[in-house]
Formats: sequence, structure tokens, C-alpha cells
Amino acid sequence: MGVAPLHDIGKVCLPRELIDSSQKYLLNDAEREIMKVHVECGAIMLDIPGKDRGRQTRINLALHVIRGHHYPEYGPGNPKRSLAADIVKVVDVLDAGTSIRPYKTAMPFEQVVEEWIMKHQGTMFDTEVTNTFYYHKTEFKSLHQQFQG
Repeated sequence: MGVAPLHDIGKVCLPRELIDSSQKYLLNDAEREIMKVHVECGAIMLDIPGKDRGRQTRINLALHVIRGHHYPEYGPGNPKRSLAADIVKVVDVLDAGTSIRPYKTAMPFEQVVEEWIMKHQGTMFDTEVTNTFYYHKTEFKSLHQQFQG
């Protein structure tokens, strides 16, 4: 199993009503701080010492993805930046935008790509990752459609 499905495992530490809230984009400052807890909680859940080297390597990769898929934001020279986390961040946003949530309807694939991903290239998302994603956009859209239906 890959590590990407584990990126939000820390949400088990959050109050259910906060995750399911129809007011997600209207959270107050305290609620936004609580939402950030899922990153560190997920990392703690997988930080298992004393495992064999192969398993520990996968756990380390998962820890990079969990810690980096939201925070810190991408920025030039950010020493905590991880390619795996940068990739999962793009996929996570694509999934969030194109999925139905209690607080929103699904948006079209192209709209999410243009307004949520490419618009924030180089600020919220790594430029090389977004360029590669955009170059293969047709293939990603085809895969996306397969998994949606």
C-alpha cells in the first residue's frame, strides 16, 4: 500500500462536527487551529520506533506526507518541503474540489485545475509539481473519471 491514503489519518483526532461542518470555509480562528491538529496527530500515530528498516522508510515517507500536505505552506527555500507531500497536496486539493462534501457541491475537474491549483502555482503549490500535473492533465482527468464512476 502506498502512503498517500494516510495523509489525513490524523482527522480521527478532530471533533466529528468540525469535520462535517457545512460551515467549513467560515471557521473562526480557534476552529482553524483545531483543524491543524490533524497533521501532527497523524504524524504521532505513525511515529513507531524500532521497526525494520523497510517499514521504517515507508513510515518516514508517510510522516513527510502527513506533515507537509497542508503545513507549512510551500515557499522557496523551505527546508521542510517534501516532494511526496507536494504531490499529495495537489491530489488532495483536486479530490476536495471535485468531490461532494457536506458544505459544497462538486466542481468540474477543469475548474479545480485552473482556479484551485494553477492559480496558486509557486505560492501554495510547488511549480515543478504543478507543471508536471498540468502537462499530464488529460491523463489525470481520465484516471479521475475512472475512479469517480
